[in-house]
Amino acid sequence: MGRKPLHMLFIEQALAQDTNECIVWPFAKTKDGYGTTAACGKGTTAHRVVAILAHGQPTSARPHAAHLCHNRACINRRHIVWASRQENCQHSVADGRFGRGTQIGSAKLTEAEVLQIRALSKNMKQSQLARQFGVNQTAIGKILRGERWGWLEQNTQQVGSPANIE
Repeated sequence: MGRKPLHMLFIEQALAQDTNECIVWPFAKTKDGYGTTAACGKGTTAHRVVAILAHGQPTSARPHAAHLCHNRACINRRHIVWASRQENCQHSVADGRFGRGTQIGSAKLTEAEVLQIRALSKNMKQSQLARQFGVNQTAIGKILRGERWGWLEQNTQQVGSPANIE
């Protein structure tokens, strides 16, 4: 029987470590910074292999190997959990790693405009709002249903709004 590949030896050693520090993958990484490896002849991410070995196979409800430490190159079993896509995104948002609203460069509306759209929707048609704000009617509908900008509360005070300037 042949020798184990170096990357698998590293994973085994990482699994055996009793530390809360990140264990950084020293081998190849994706352009996004995730460690890459091969398992069962198939390319995959190193943290996913660690999640399977440490926590078992993922369930259909939680198929994503999520980093609690936010270090994409980390393979510490304590830092990796199975999560749903929504849970993984919520971790990113809560920790400020996932842009939303005007933090996204392609945003066509500001937080103030979204609040204004919601307020005006009581007296205006979606098509009128779409024309006024330079977006399509589908975008207006998604805003009003909370599918887009749903995190933004009606009573949120905006940075730089008159109530926040002293």
